[in-house]
Amino acid sequence: MNKHYLVLCIGFIIHWGFAQQWVDSIDAARHAYHKKNYADAERIYKSQYEKAKSKGGIDEELAQTKYRQRDYKGAIHFYQKKLKSVKNKTEKARIKHNLGNSYFEKGDYAKAINAYKEALRLNPSNDKTRYNLSEAIRQQQNQEQKNKPNKQNSPKKNPSDSKQKNEPKSGNNNNKNSNKNGQSSQSKLPKKEVERKLDELARKEGETRRKMGNGKSKTKSKNSSNKDW
Repeated sequence: MNKHYLVLCIGFIIHWGFAQQWVDSIDAARHAYHKKNYADAERIYKSQYEKAKSKGGIDEELAQTKYRQRDYKGAIHFYQKKLKSVKNKTEKARIKHNLGNSYFEKGDYAKAINAYKEALRLNPSNDKTRYNLSEAIRQQQNQEQKNKPNKQNSPKKNPSDSKQKNEPKSGNNNNKNSNKNGQSSQSKLPKKEVERKLDELARKEGETRRKMGNGKSKTKSKNSSNKDW
């Protein structure tokens, strides 16, 4: 009888020792969290994570630690795990509220809105959740406005720029037209000029010949008058 009692006592002491060690570890993690040593807090929480499952788990505390480290993806993961084990409506609304905050900080406003709405269905009197919901809706509208092409805010094209951009194309077309139809127009100008000059030269040459002809005829007449028949 004494042996059985001794074994029970030893088992109780060992169990108490492990339980106390777990409590001390969780206390150390919480202490680190309050001191804003979030990396240390996360390390301790994770070391006790498996043991904590039998005692209700520490998913929410890990989620809060992740959130403080701006690891919003990690926070969302642990908040969602916590929701699976929560049955109380008020507590569930609180977790939904914090889940909405994580989505909001992550920039996923659509999921943040859904989380806040679900939290308000569970706890309609929470003004903080209502305010956060309105902010999430406003941010989502701003995001959609930025992504939507706005004709009024789109930069106006400078006509001179567009003209310059189109110049090479129109230039090429002009060159093609000049090759087909413009050769005669370009060659007509030199021909007219040449013809005009030729006409002018011919006229001058004619005048010179007439003058020379007049001179010769006078000389001839003189010579003929002086000739002895």
